Amino acid sequence: MEPNQERARRLIRVLQALRVIDFIKTAPDRRTAIREDIKELCDIFSAATSTERAEIASRIRPEFSFIFLWFAKTMSEKAVQDSAPQAIWDGLMAVLIGNFMPDFRDTLPRVALLYHSAVKLGLDGGGLLAKASTLAVTPQATRILHDFPLRSASDRSLGMYLYEETGAGISFAYRKLGEEAPF
Repeated sequence: MEPNQERARRLIRVLQALRVIDFIKTAPDRRTAIREDIKELCDIFSAATSTERAEIASRIRPEFSFIFLWFAKTMSEKAVQDSAPQAIWDGLMAVLIGNFMPDFRDTLPRVALLYHSAVKLGLDGGGLLAKASTLAVTPQATRILHDFPLRSASDRSLGMYLYEETGAGISFAYRKLGEEAPF
């Protein structure tokens, strides 16, 4: 059986080959495989020691960090669609693996979506973010996750991050304000 850190390095090598323009054109079955790879990496990260988590996060580069943002948004929607609290945790782990790259302001909306989904499911969103913050590899990431629930309600709202809810059940999604619904 392959050791976790070696599996993590192998998964990261697969993910680092992704580029935004190619990912946009990716077939649904390939996206499913990518999602499964990221989920596996999230599981490894969540169970890793602080040294191992730092090593995983150190391998992430801005050129492919977008994939963790995509995954976090996907998990925030999946959590509500399937009433699956584990998806919120997976999304938070992806945020931590991506280490708030390329800029924390790109990641913060995903944190808001994950928090909103947790609250929507009746979970303690603040508690989940606080627990996840203990696994962060940088003080900045720890602070952002820990302090997010302490913001005013308006500063945590979907509108603050230019998102809104659409659909219900399996068709639930978060849509950027001003974007047309997919056809």
